[in-house]
Amino acid sequence: MHMPSEEKVTILTFDPGEKFTGFAFVTNEYKIFDLNILAYGHIKFNNFKKLAREIDHLIQTHKPDFVGFEKTNSKMNGIYNIIIETACHKARIPLIACYVPNIRKQLVGNEFASKSQTNTIIKSKTSMLANVISKHALDAIAVGLFLLGK
Repeated sequence: MHMPSEEKVTILTFDPGEKFTGFAFVTNEYKIFDLNILAYGHIKFNNFKKLAREIDHLIQTHKPDFVGFEKTNSKMNGIYNIIIETACHKARIPLIACYVPNIRKQLVGNEFASKSQTNTIIKSKTSMLANVISKHALDAIAVGLFLLGK
C-alpha cells in the first residue's frame, strides 16, 4: 500500500496485543535514521477504558492524517478494533486495517515470513534504535512502513 508522497502524511499505527499495544507515528516527510519514524512505544494493557483513553490521547496529541493497525483474527483484536474504530470516528480520522501477510510480503518479500524475520528487517532499518524498541513498537513500525510503501 502506498500513501500519497507529494504531500506530508502522518500516520499513527498500532499493533494490538494481549498485554501490550505497540504504536508508532510515521511520516513520509520527516526522517530519523533514514526512517520516517516520529515516535514509537507501547501501551501496557490494564483495562479497556485505560487503553481507549491512551489511544484517544495519542490521536488528540499528534493529530495523524490516518490510523493504521495490524489486523488478525484473534478475539482480542476484535475488541481492539472497536476501541480504535471508536477513537478514529470521534476524531474523524480514516482507519486502515493492515493484514499481516500483506505487511510481510511487502517488507520481507514473503507473505509467509515469520514475525522474527519481519522484526529482523525492521531492526536492520532501525540499527541505532534496535536495542531500545520493544517488539510491540517494532510491529507498529512495520505497519507504518507498509502504509508508506517502504
